[in-house]
Amino acid sequence: MTGGKPSNRFCCGFGDGYGPEGCGDSRCVTGGFSCTETPSGGGGSTCCGDGTCEGDEDVANCAIDCDTCGNGTCDPGEDSCSCAADCGLPPLVETGLCTDLFDNDCDGPIDCADGDCATDPACLCIPKGGACTTGSQCCSGQCKANGTCR
Repeated sequence: MTGGKPSNRFCCGFGDGYGPEGCGDSRCVTGGFSCTETPSGGGGSTCCGDGTCEGDEDVANCAIDCDTCGNGTCDPGEDSCSCAADCGLPPLVETGLCTDLFDNDCDGPIDCADGDCATDPACLCIPKGGACTTGSQCCSGQCKANGTCR
């Protein structure tokens, strides 16, 4: 379990820095968890059972985390952010995709909130309710008489 109160976190098998537990610990073989004393490859910070299919984990060695990710098909619910192994790597920047309501480059900010979109024309206009002096400043193209965008 890698979530919750830090003092209650643990990882079964080789661990991830949160109280690594051996496979003999009963918490490591319940609830669908699998346990191995040896990392699945590369060692380090992957932990089967943490809810994230990462590193060398795949359906064969960590089905609880990788029930569909890693099967070679970009399944429903997967995308380049949640399963690059099946869906391909995300683009490095959001540019050109600044109005699709999706975090295409998987860095957190979405569309115009992403710094990559700072110069995108769709992000340069003032949204409804913002202060304006001319209609050309507003995304709607209309500046009301009280100086706010429609």
